Amino acid sequence: MKYSLSLLLSIVLSVTIVKAQDVPTIDKAGKCYPTTQPIVSIPLPPINQRWVLNEQFSDEFNGETLDKNKWYDVHPDWMGREPGLFESKNVRVKDGCLELHGEKMSQPKVIHRNGHDYHFNISCAAVVSRTQQASYGYYECRMKANKTTLSSTFWMSSRGKDGTFPTLNNQPSVYPSGHFSQELDICETIGRGGDFQGDDFSKGMNCNVHYWYTPNGEKTADIRAKEVQIERKDHQGLSREFNIVGCWWVNNKMGKFYLNNKQEHTIQFRGALGQKYENQPFLFNKSMGINMVVEAYPQPWVELPTDEELSQSTLNTTYYDWVRVYKLVDKNKSCKIPDSTYKEMFNYQIHFQQRPQSLIAKHGEYTLDLAYSSPTDCHIVLEIYDSKNKKKASKCVQQYAGYAHGLYHIKAMLTPGENYRMVSYIIPRESTETNDAWEVDSFVFKNEIY
Repeated sequence: MKYSLSLLLSIVLSVTIVKAQDVPTIDKAGKCYPTTQPIVSIPLPPINQRWVLNEQFSDEFNGETLDKNKWYDVHPDWMGREPGLFESKNVRVKDGCLELHGEKMSQPKVIHRNGHDYHFNISCAAVVSRTQQASYGYYECRMKANKTTLSSTFWMSSRGKDGTFPTLNNQPSVYPSGHFSQELDICETIGRGGDFQGDDFSKGMNCNVHYWYTPNGEKTADIRAKEVQIERKDHQGLSREFNIVGCWWVNNKMGKFYLNNKQEHTIQFRGALGQKYENQPFLFNKSMGINMVVEAYPQPWVELPTDEELSQSTLNTTYYDWVRVYKLVDKNKSCKIPDSTYKEMFNYQIHFQQRPQSLIAKHGEYTLDLAYSSPTDCHIVLEIYDSKNKKKASKCVQQYAGYAHGLYHIKAMLTPGENYRMVSYIIPRESTETNDAWEVDSFVFKNEIY
């Protein structure tokens, strides 16, 4: 299965714009040349790059138990927010989903730590990646929030000693000597609203960015970027059915956030208005870990769930169908392909990102802006036909599994002022025959003089 919105990039292809009534046509002469729709998937990669799966942080949850090589079943550094304690018994893998439950404790618990007593009476859940090596890339999960006021979340953070970094040479000079850590909240939500201040958290996908800055000898400051809330078009929240939440951590300066395959907002990594470091940029330049957590939010900002809600599994369970993480590689770089999971993520598709009404060859070569998706290594074939369906040029390029975007080139000697059809095919790696194509795209163009 393939998800998220295609980002259309503007590429200069040396084309000549013509009037609408001059759109070129061509006689098909009995031969069918299909056209395709834009690929609906994770974000369109930059030119000459390709999305591939980052297996270290991806999981389809198709087994019977949690993969302990990838995940902790409790948070290694955080007990949970009072009165909700993370306990491994509330983490289950069942029917192709990761389930995180929130339940009322039969007996309250008191945990003494760092000179304080912490009181808990709700049993919550956390699944956390074992490593903190998640860096720039696209992060998404398909989840269904629980129907209580406990949280349902998908987020990234640095943690512990390995997740604390010196500001010197890592951050702008506005942040003097000290240390920092990072938190990127892709989705925080609750399953129902009520008469409390945090009622808005039930309305959709809440996205936050925290830069935790500790100047030497001072208290830690929580410097936040501008917060964003993304709602479903029907305003139904995220607990009625599964939704896909995602973030493209583009670079150290920004992230792009997606709900159900559509890019909704971009967050710049800088202090929001009204803060001490208002509008001051900070850099997210260190890798992090991944977290899926059901927790209690601060009271009275969000009220605690009722005992009745916590007693019913139909209300107290957050479901994660899968977590998928992608990284960018060079379009022409071969990578290891997982045995089966790519078929769930990448269909065989091909699409011209631009369909210029006229093209100009530079030194006898035409340039095309093309995207493809494939679960296996493949061939991309480009062909040019004249109005009588005579093939004027053909080129075959070996390509690799994933979702790619690139500029492709084909040489041809064409008559100025004549109309031609450009055709692209995606075919199996074992073949170079266009009759074996999984999908075909085409457009008609007028050949102009350079």
